[in-house]
Amino acid sequence: MDSRPAPSPLYGPVVSRRYGVVYGVNLLSASKKSCSWSCVYCQLGTTDRRAGHPDSADPSALRARLEATELQCTPSALVVCGSGEPTTHPRLDDALAALTEFRDDRLPGVPVVLLTNGGELHKSQVRQALRRVDEVSVKLDAGLCETLHKLNQPTGPACVYHQARMIRKLHGAAVQSCFLTGALTNTSEPEVEAWLAALRFAMPNRVDCYTITRATACSRLEAVPERWLASLAARVEGELGIHARAFGASGLIAECGSAREREALRE
Repeated sequence: MDSRPAPSPLYGPVVSRRYGVVYGVNLLSASKKSCSWSCVYCQLGTTDRRAGHPDSADPSALRARLEATELQCTPSALVVCGSGEPTTHPRLDDALAALTEFRDDRLPGVPVVLLTNGGELHKSQVRQALRRVDEVSVKLDAGLCETLHKLNQPTGPACVYHQARMIRKLHGAAVQSCFLTGALTNTSEPEVEAWLAALRFAMPNRVDCYTITRATACSRLEAVPERWLASLAARVEGELGIHARAFGASGLIAECGSAREREALRE
């Protein structure tokens, strides 16, 4: 019998291009890389596409493991991601309640952010649970269904406008979109126009555009130029009026329509 303690759900601190110095939060098993999608640019490589089993579905055990973690710094955010799709957790609401209670006690004021591919957002109980976090960032890499299936390889039915409709239901989610070229691309003008149309319907609070920076599961993919990403962020703000950010390998390269800019315009 293995008497070693279960690993902490927290890992880091790590530097996130989008959120600064953060602690990651893995609600799923550390021994599996389980995800309901298998994106071609994923750095995890081939994953077990079955729903992952958490190390402990008991929220009190999760809270105890969080409390036992020695924190090295006060992070700019707690980011729920890890080794798979966090919304597949069978007791997501309880897990997020344990996490936010831990945050309130140990890291007051630090936002909890959850990254999701959006594949479980059709479930009302998942959307309800996500109200516990400060920001939900949903993947939307394509405006055409054919491209979505090629890039993200979902296990079940997936549709761009279903994805957009679920983002809209969250009332203020962020969107994260990865752009790339090479063996597959989502950067042609028809692709971008379809993506903008999907954003117009989704009505997110913010759009984060980025590209690949490290080796991926598919070796024939290439990053897009930072200038292209910056111009795309400007289009999102200019055509849709949505706050948009662009990120390159070194971090933020453009921000368009931020709250600070809108306040300056009112003055």
